[in-house]
Amino acid sequence: MFRLLFIFSFISIMYSADIIGVIIKSQGKIEYKKSSNGKTQQGLPKGTPLFNNDVINTKDDGFAIFLYVDDQSQVKIQKNTELVIRGAIEPGNIVKQINVSNGTIKANVKKQKGSDFTVVSPTSVAAVKGTDFWGVIDQSNGDKFCGLSGSVAITNSITNETVQLLANTTAISLRDGSIGVTPTEEGDLPEDQDPGEGESGETEIRIPFQNDAGEQKELIIKIN
Repeated sequence: MFRLLFIFSFISIMYSADIIGVIIKSQGKIEYKKSSNGKTQQGLPKGTPLFNNDVINTKDDGFAIFLYVDDQSQVKIQKNTELVIRGAIEPGNIVKQINVSNGTIKANVKKQKGSDFTVVSPTSVAAVKGTDFWGVIDQSNGDKFCGLSGSVAITNSITNETVQLLANTTAISLRDGSIGVTPTEEGDLPEDQDPGEGESGETEIRIPFQNDAGEQKELIIKIN
């Protein structure tokens, strides 16, 4: 479970830094393209702040977890995955979206205050109010979504047909427009790469930034 401690008001984050997320764990080879300057860097250290339209591309041994700063919703990015992080900042809330072109993610989405948390692929759109699920995105053939809790509306973008993904079910949405849901079977769930799954102890991440008044501020995230 993650607990966030702020030493300044949440509104200060939203309107001064525009930070929408932060990396809380990473390993292996990862390419990170920051939207503000368009430059690509190698590696994505813990504590890296994330902004709207940043791009993350994990390689064969790459893995990362990022956390949205408003409500602690988190996304695990598995190896060989490319995605764009998007967040529209509203007072007290971030409207969240990730665009996955290819690869595998695991999302733990807290109950959203307003708009759905959406995952957009070349084939599908997954709309979430609050739940846990896997998404396996294949840009050539289509997608597989595995529900772990709650409910997710999966829409095939070719036909606009929508199905409900529930706990212990698997939805297949293909490039030919077909979509359906079946009970999850052995082998449907991807392997979780998180090397620290189940580890205990508290760590602290500090993100410095400068607000519009030129004052130095700090976002403190305590993870336990």
